[in-house]
Amino acid sequence: MKQPHALLVASPGLGHLIPVLELGNRLSSVLNVHVTVLAITSGTSSVTETETIHAAAARGTCDIMELPSVKVDHLVEPDATVVTKILAKMRVMKSEVWDAVKSMKQKPTVMIVDLFGTGLLSIVDVGVMKKYVYIPSHAWFLALMVYLPVLDKVVQGEYVEIKEPMKIPSCKPIGPKELLDTMLDRSGQPEK
Repeated sequence: MKQPHALLVASPGLGHLIPVLELGNRLSSVLNVHVTVLAITSGTSSVTETETIHAAAARGTCDIMELPSVKVDHLVEPDATVVTKILAKMRVMKSEVWDAVKSMKQKPTVMIVDLFGTGLLSIVDVGVMKKYVYIPSHAWFLALMVYLPVLDKVVQGEYVEIKEPMKIPSCKPIGPKELLDTMLDRSGQPEK
């Protein structure tokens, strides 16, 4: 049986890169999966980011392809949140990711992206590989993300205007101060 090949895509930033590299290391060393990590860099010439990529490559458990981030200042407002900028970068990087996949000798059998890479899941034909979203976070954040479509239908206006704490199943109620910055201004969200 042919060794499975997992393609992992890390969004810009160490908080996304490190968990994806660790997942790749575990898949390779524990499950004997051939792993390729596409590391989309932040574009800020981060020494720590570069050192992290080089250290992971030195382990030799994963193939790592660094995809330099592109400028998106012309696509977002000057005061856009970090999350909005990352989402814009990931949208723009779609063709580079697709080109990287096409250049691989062994085509991936599975693609795993983090939360900001979900827009990349459409780059390949459904029959080519399985697709997963990896959310290396705590349970509360995952519960919020899973329940967010329900809140979007129930809550009228902006979340910041809500007076009563919002109820999320199996979690303590939360108020606007505990929400992510991007949730506070739903009208200013970028196109998906």
